[in-house]
Amino acid sequence: MNIKRTLSMTAAIALSVGMLAGCASTAQLEELKAEIAKSSETSAKALSTANDAASVAKSAKERADAAMDAANTARRASDDHKEMHERMMQKAMAK
Repeated sequence: MNIKRTLSMTAAIALSVGMLAGCASTAQLEELKAEIAKSSETSAKALSTANDAASVAKSAKERADAAMDAANTARRASDDHKEMHERMMQKAMAK
């Protein structure tokens, strides 16, 4: 959002300076307005793309966190079963 604001402010300042200096023709002003509009559109598209990328990254992180939780749960269950089997083996060997 700051990029869009910066581009708009820069373009507005350039337009103002040109008008105050009196060196800009109507055609040049129209060209500058078109450039401002194009810059605003480009920055809006970039912002939208960045927001989409952030959303995808957040979703991927959530899935990775869920996968890590599942892996940790499976490991704990495996460790519990290993201990149980070792106790059973020790009891069987003791007989």
